[in-house]
Amino acid sequence: MKNGSAILKTFFALLAISKVCYATNNEPTSNVFIQDKKNNNYIANPEIRTVLLYPKGWPQADAVFELGGANPLLFSFDELSGTPDYYTYSVVHCDANWNESGLYYADYMDGFQQNPLNNYRFSFNTKESYAHFELELPNEQVSLRISGNYLIRVYGSASSTEAILQWQFRVVEQLVGINLRARPAPDPAIIRTHQQLDCEIFYKNLPVTDPFSDLKLVVEQNTIPNDLNPLPQFSRASSADYSGIDKLVFKGLNEWRTFDTRSLMYNSINIERITLTANHYHVLLKPDESRAKVQYVSQPDFNGRVAIQGERNYDAGIELEYPIVYFTLNTEERPDQDVYLVGNFTGFAYTDNFKMVYNYERKAYELAIPLKQGFYNYMYAVKTPQSTTADLSALEGSHSETENSYSVYVYYRQPGSRYDRLVGYARIN
Repeated sequence: MKNGSAILKTFFALLAISKVCYATNNEPTSNVFIQDKKNNNYIANPEIRTVLLYPKGWPQADAVFELGGANPLLFSFDELSGTPDYYTYSVVHCDANWNESGLYYADYMDGFQQNPLNNYRFSFNTKESYAHFELELPNEQVSLRISGNYLIRVYGSASSTEAILQWQFRVVEQLVGINLRARPAPDPAIIRTHQQLDCEIFYKNLPVTDPFSDLKLVVEQNTIPNDLNPLPQFSRASSADYSGIDKLVFKGLNEWRTFDTRSLMYNSINIERITLTANHYHVLLKPDESRAKVQYVSQPDFNGRVAIQGERNYDAGIELEYPIVYFTLNTEERPDQDVYLVGNFTGFAYTDNFKMVYNYERKAYELAIPLKQGFYNYMYAVKTPQSTTADLSALEGSHSETENSYSVYVYYRQPGSRYDRLVGYARIN
């Protein structure tokens, strides 16, 4: 990647046309880690971009592999430099809360504890040079033996102990049945802004003695992590009912904002201007406004996900450009809060890479970052520096009519067992 001064010169050349000034988060920062690396996705190397992890052939699906299944997960990322580093990777088993389970690696996998990640290709005919890395999981070097939560950790040549990249995935053994229903929240005070998820778990194939302690239910709205830890409302002989409980009431939020850079030859969805310089394409998005008090409008989206692709039949791994995308959010400053760009492409990590900077002259939050060509969903979140959680509704609003996806994971730990098994997974829109 080009150095910071060269990029800033390019920014100002472009922005002299539009008479705006953007903050750039394309340089290494003193804090590129999220608050708790054990519980989240994170990228420690600012040269690493476009981290994706999904079932092969299903890029919009959750990162879930069925134990013993034939279809692997596909893990990929790009390194924006002319000389890619030598990388190795390891796979770590975690409990239901994403803490390391403490199992010896031979207990949960067959193969070596650390393996080379040497399947990469160089970009072809692009303004920005990069290397595209890919890895299937499981593979010939790594075979997973048990279900549960997993982390893939990538290490650079400079250190074999501190990962430069970490991403979450899950391995499931489908042993329980799951019934799901999403509806407007029944409380009249929040019926227009919130959604209720009803869930019932059927576990006749498991020796569950106490569903309140043996089972753990995790529900994610649009893949956004949380720590709700709901308990059943009641249980029967072979089922646990989570219907109507407060911890499964979610803000409906809003449909996701979108922009489309699959083509850089014309202005597509939400794009105001595209400019080409010697080293980069520059994409200036139309200015955004707060939607906190705006009436709900239905529009199609990917529920926060991204589709990395070009307009034509390009190889998405190596033939797509990395335009610098300029975001503007017109709103008053929030002195005690930070504003972040969020979406599946950020890993929902509240890092300096995706932190907006306030422009007092324009009265707007701004950010400029390189993003690989594709169709993107995004929102703006606010967070206090001390908090580990963020609020999307403050700038996006919340409506019970919003179409959301809910992913449900059921974990089981038999008394005396040393780890949490993932015994059920389901997803609804």
